[in-house]
Amino acid sequence: KAAASFHKIDDLFQRVYIPDRIGHSLPIANACHTVCYHLVNWLISTNVCDARDLAYTVGDVSFHGKWMYNVSDENLKETLAKGRGTNSDVNAHAWLTYRTNYVFDPTILFTLADWDLYDLDSASNRLQLWSDHYEELRWELDYKPMLVDSDFYSRVDVVEEVPFQ
Repeated sequence: KAAASFHKIDDLFQRVYIPDRIGHSLPIANACHTVCYHLVNWLISTNVCDARDLAYTVGDVSFHGKWMYNVSDENLKETLAKGRGTNSDVNAHAWLTYRTNYVFDPTILFTLADWDLYDLDSASNRLQLWSDHYEELRWELDYKPMLVDSDFYSRVDVVEEVPFQ
């Protein structure tokens, strides 16, 4: 079922979501909080996914064994305590978790490409599917979930955009 859901979400992501963001001149790379917030709400409100199956997750991701954001429990707590502010970026990665053991990451490949660490043109799917239960899905990434919180974006991020409809 996860594979079928992934393919449906990936199709919508590539056919509808990417062109919509590009059409509004909105980035996907380095926009994980915004993209995941919009996607989780859109996928649930349009009944593509059940709210019990899909969650907005915050934490860290490693690429080739190197953690990209160096998120700690302490700095995540500090971010939450500060709330919405305009003085600093939220230094944590966001993705969608499907049924507790699958990661749907809509931005990581775009971000790696933006950082010149990955050739996005070589990707057959631009939505990354990952699971620690399946070696073939792990690729060169590892995820460290630290918080499942659908309100995280609205509590700490300050980016205001036209939401995806």
